Amino acid sequence: MSVLSVQGEKELQKAKRFWVSPYVLEPKESLGAHAVARPRGGLLLKVEFEKGLIGYGDIHPWTELGDLPVSKQRECLANNEPSALAYRSIANAWDDASARARNESAFTDLEVPESHALFTDPTAFTSLDLERVVIEKFQALKFKVGRDLANEKKALESFFGSRSPSPHKGLLRLRLDFNSKTDLDLVRDWLLSFSAELRLAIDFCEDPGEWSYENWQDLTVETGIPFAIDRESSAVFSADALAPAGVILKPAAQDLSKFKNYSSTAFVTSYLDHPVGQMGAAFAAAKLAQEMPVGICGLLSQSAYKANAYSERFPSRGPVFLPDLSDVGFGFTELLEKENWQAV
Repeated sequence: MSVLSVQGEKELQKAKRFWVSPYVLEPKESLGAHAVARPRGGLLLKVEFEKGLIGYGDIHPWTELGDLPVSKQRECLANNEPSALAYRSIANAWDDASARARNESAFTDLEVPESHALFTDPTAFTSLDLERVVIEKFQALKFKVGRDLANEKKALESFFGSRSPSPHKGLLRLRLDFNSKTDLDLVRDWLLSFSAELRLAIDFCEDPGEWSYENWQDLTVETGIPFAIDRESSAVFSADALAPAGVILKPAAQDLSKFKNYSSTAFVTSYLDHPVGQMGAAFAAAKLAQEMPVGICGLLSQSAYKANAYSERFPSRGPVFLPDLSDVGFGFTELLEKENWQAV
């Protein structure tokens, strides 16, 4: 678990009571090299702060990445010893509660950065998917890779490579996420086997392996492709290491205030969590963009799961996040009030 932030500790001190509402998200397909396509559980969180303020958050653990499972998350809350992940949810709930207390949307006077379109399996990508993202005016696509490199390359070349007949190739920037599950030499050979046109289409690759400035820099020189860091971004920053081409930040698991003076461009993403968690990430991205350069983000991950009442109401059009300014806080008020809240 990550080190708890001072900000999170302050919000916990203001928290008086907790309630949870368990949920299950059903992936449409495998969510990446770390995860199989199985139902994923989480907890919506309701927090009563001092002065009776109520706010909402989301706890969506990735045990594959070291988070405590849902049962343990709930137990820690009951003991008033929330995990690092729950601390971030409490901090998000405080931002939500503060806006609700003002009877306004948390997104009033904020501009949320655009997002890429997420596809968790390039081998399942279709011509209809390509048509849709072009029509909806996405500028970037993100693919999870590393499970079947040979067929993933074949799929990418068929749509974006030199021999692709698609009239849309060259219009979109590609982001390839390895989730640190591959060997750097294997990544190098794979990327060098791409056609020149496919390689030019790549915006950056994410987490090709264990972080090392020298090794990643060598990889960039050899392939001509920049690399962004996700899983070890906090460690790299705290160690004051030389920055990679970009840093992926997840408000669900990180205190973004620590990164305001970072020298790299930030790309804020969801935690592949519940739409309530996505709203917190969007708010954090908009606030961070007031402090430092923020690129095209990854805030629209609801399409990775089968539809539910929240994702059906998710406020976006194409790459643009369109918050409902007539609602309060992070939104979803009507749905949240109908949840079966359980005291912990």
